[in-house]
Amino acid sequence: MKLTGKFFKSILLTFFLLLCASVVAANFVEDEWLRAEHKELSLGKVNYPYTRLKRSGAPVVVLLHGIGGNHHNWMDFGPALYRMGYEVWAFRWSVPHERNLDQLAHEALPHMLKKVSLTTGKRPYLIGHSLGGIISKIYLFGLKKGGKGYYIDYKAKRRASKMVKAFVSLASPNGTENESLENFMPIFENLPTSTVYGLGDLTKTIKEDRFTFENIIVKTIELNSWSLRLPVLKSFMNIVFHMPYHDHDDYNVGSLVRFGISSIPSGVRDQIRELGDELREGDSSLSVVLFKEKRLIPFAYVAGESDPIASASAIRNEAHSQKAPYFELPSGGHLDPLFGDMKYETLLFVNNFFMNAL
Repeated sequence: MKLTGKFFKSILLTFFLLLCASVVAANFVEDEWLRAEHKELSLGKVNYPYTRLKRSGAPVVVLLHGIGGNHHNWMDFGPALYRMGYEVWAFRWSVPHERNLDQLAHEALPHMLKKVSLTTGKRPYLIGHSLGGIISKIYLFGLKKGGKGYYIDYKAKRRASKMVKAFVSLASPNGTENESLENFMPIFENLPTSTVYGLGDLTKTIKEDRFTFENIIVKTIELNSWSLRLPVLKSFMNIVFHMPYHDHDDYNVGSLVRFGISSIPSGVRDQIRELGDELREGDSSLSVVLFKEKRLIPFAYVAGESDPIASASAIRNEAHSQKAPYFELPSGGHLDPLFGDMKYETLLFVNNFFMNAL
């Protein structure tokens, strides 16, 4: 029995050492993201963090994340886009404060785009994921709140068209399929507006070079995420990812859980509640504009076939109504355009669209 016990302990120790070695050797963040500029853009009393992957003379892309996320949601997609020859700027708009979607669209986003243009001398492309896509469209269509719904400020719309070269909407809902709204609106309405305990700050980790410790945490989360493939939780994970397409060695789930989740501005949460009430009561002014209003710059749309938050059929209909390019990821979840193998399919589509939009 003693030999068996010692042998068993040796096996456990060997496994632990191999695990530690693999954790230290592997990196859950792309080298380009580590070497990038990690700074903040000040607007009034609010500082918006951003990551810049600088490439002199290259076409420039600005990335806006979705609800409950931050600019590190692009930690895989951004470096891949950079390797394709683009300069990349990823901004975090989800900084806790009072600004709502309309204020973010007409105050913060123009400030971000102006910073990019003045720094690079280029008119950037814009990509918005999920709610980041809605913020982008509110800005690009010159949509402003008034009376019972939205109206178009045509001067604001023309100004926006001079700031952005072309726009890609990734998994961005448009409010035309009430079933998904009813399922997910209560979750969106109650997202936290202050710092969530236990979540990491990737910018701080990069600046303080704490990767040995963080690698262990991310790897632990990733290994534990096997439990999320059990039948009870499988449907929940497939909201975000199409799990068969994700390799645990890529740290997609672990890095997202540790560094990609953030609180949202209280003004955004309040406006989501208002939008939810309006859409439930049949006020479709926002959706009508998204479908029917003429675009002044080229638009393109990407959807995940199995995304229950941003329905592929609704996005497909929006793209067709705008006679815009459309791409659908087979079995894709809500975040699949940004992570794992599917991001390469998204990138090929995006690159072809940008090249044709020149």
